[in-house]
Parts: sequence; structure tokens; C-alpha cells
Amino acid sequence: MLGLLCTVVPFLVLMSISGAYLVGEVPSWFLYVHAVTYLMYRMLDEMDGKQARRTDNSSPLGLLFDHGCDCFAIGL
Repeated sequence: MLGLLCTVVPFLVLMSISGAYLVGEVPSWFLYVHAVTYLMYRMLDEMDGKQARRTDNSSPLGLLFDHGCDCFAIGL
């Protein structure tokens, strides 16, 4: 869930900066923030499944939730 927030929050910030049509220049600080949040998303996405299998907490519902969050994050 934290990984999903790392993609949704920068998108909402970009929408507030550029408006609903995403026109105009993007500030350089936003690009750095987006790079850091994308790195955090990728690290959290790679670690969560491995951690769930290691601690024997994996389930079909968790797998579906993880893939659903990934599909939504990639769509943004």
C-alpha cells in the first residue's frame, strides 16, 4: 500500500501544479521528488512479495491485491 501511495501522491501534486489538462512547465524540484518516490515504489514492490513468502504470510488475496496495486500504479 505504501508503494501505491508513492505513485499516487506525485501524480496528485502534478495535477495541482499543472491543472487537470497537465499543461505548463514542470518545476525541477518535482522531477527530483518524483525520481525518489519512484525509486521507493520499485524497492517496496520488489520486497513485499519476498517478505510475505519468507514469513509465510502470502495468500491468493494478497497476490491479487499486490498485482492490482501494481497495475494501477503503472497506469499512472
